[in-house]
Amino acid sequence: VSGDTKKGKNFKEMHEAAGRQVLAFKDGRWIEAVSRRALAHRRLQEWLHRDHATEVSMVWEREGYLCKARADLMVSGINILADLKTTVSGSEKGFAVQVARYNYAGQAAWYLDGAQRLTGQVWDWQFIVCEKKRPFLVNCQGIPRDSEAHTRAVVENDNLFALYKTCCETRSWPGYADVDEIKLPDWSIEAGVGVEDEVTFE
Repeated sequence: VSGDTKKGKNFKEMHEAAGRQVLAFKDGRWIEAVSRRALAHRRLQEWLHRDHATEVSMVWEREGYLCKARADLMVSGINILADLKTTVSGSEKGFAVQVARYNYAGQAAWYLDGAQRLTGQVWDWQFIVCEKKRPFLVNCQGIPRDSEAHTRAVVENDNLFALYKTCCETRSWPGYADVDEIKLPDWSIEAGVGVEDEVTFE
């Protein structure tokens, strides 16, 4: 059913009113393909055959402040927390770029801290990495607790939490300062950006 037609729109409204999420055809096919790949993955098979839970909400208190996280997969017994990520490249170097760009290490450190505070146990972190295009390759990549990425993320999270705590206590949430005069970067002046281009309105 096309979502652009009246019939398609009525179909979508009816199912969304019933609490269902309607997917585009191509999105549904992608989910099916990735699911098949993931369920055939040896490590994931091992985790899913153990005692586990999905979409686990965690809420804990830190220095009087409520903190939260939501883990995609929590495997008991071997204490694995896993998060599903889509990516263009699931190679070691390719996904590492995405981890750095979006601070996934910070997420991992935050979740591990919360899980330990709630359970009193030490947990390990894994990403379930799924490529967006064919052949929809799936692999698992971890951030060990003794790694440089995790150590740096813990320090950064502590600093951010301290900043948040200070803002709450002082009721001051500073942003950017006012700028009375905008100074263009040197490269724009040297390149003459905007000088020769005449803007016309029709």
